[in-house]
Amino acid sequence: MVDCDWVEEDSLEQFVSDTTDYLDGNSRLDPFYAKYRQDGRGHPAYHPAMLLKVLVFGYANGIRSSRKLDRLLERDIAFRYLAANQQPNFRTISDFRKDHREGFEHLFTEILQLCLVSGLAELGEVALDGQRVQSDASISRNRTREQIKGEIQDILDEAAAIDAEEDDEYGPENRGDELPEELRKREHRLETLREAHAQLEAEEQRLKDEQAEKIRQRKQAEKVAGQKKRGRKPKPPEEVELPEEKKANLTDTESQTLKTRTGWVQGYNGQAAVDCESQVIFTQKMPCFAAE
Repeated sequence: MVDCDWVEEDSLEQFVSDTTDYLDGNSRLDPFYAKYRQDGRGHPAYHPAMLLKVLVFGYANGIRSSRKLDRLLERDIAFRYLAANQQPNFRTISDFRKDHREGFEHLFTEILQLCLVSGLAELGEVALDGQRVQSDASISRNRTREQIKGEIQDILDEAAAIDAEEDDEYGPENRGDELPEELRKREHRLETLREAHAQLEAEEQRLKDEQAEKIRQRKQAEKVAGQKKRGRKPKPPEEVELPEEKKANLTDTESQTLKTRTGWVQGYNGQAAVDCESQVIFTQKMPCFAAE
């Protein structure tokens, strides 16, 4: 177990951990051990009690998605404490719930009842709201076991539905927040960033060259006319910079942000010149134009 200094002694995560350990010590978790081999063969498995703590605490706080639990096991102190700083992925979490749904349902009911009887009046989203009355008693203490079991059924059904929906959206092996394939390795990320930076620098240099040419043409026109042009003088090329909104895409550095009739897209502006009489295309190109 991770150092208890990570969480407060009177916190919900500490209560869930102690309650699960208590039930495990009284053989209430035996059904969860049945599927594991005892001969030492195969890959090491995550401890059932640890997975139960993560699921109970997550569901009690309204977190039904196995993918969100996966992310929290990386970033949230309470979850890292309950997992003893281990990080089972979302597929392991989801499969554990599926494989042990009936046992988990009974255990979850028992933990909630122990919490209520022990004086823990609130437990995340599974606590019932009550009317304001002049009493220290909680209406949640009047809930029956059947009421708790009904809520837990809804929680587990919701968790299963969310996991299935996210499997369809992200794929069964993806968490959903992965970087694109070309950015997952550091050397590839640096290469892509260098390309994007080079593109922005090239665009800035193009603008400076255009400004220098504009100044040259102005001077030439003034020389021919024999007098200075009226109006504000163009900025020197060295003062020309890219607009702040100018961007380079890290996935496709040659694409640009374009405004279409249906909204903004990342892509290209394909152009073609067609002879109106014969309808023959005599030139075409695929430039990128950033929308202003």
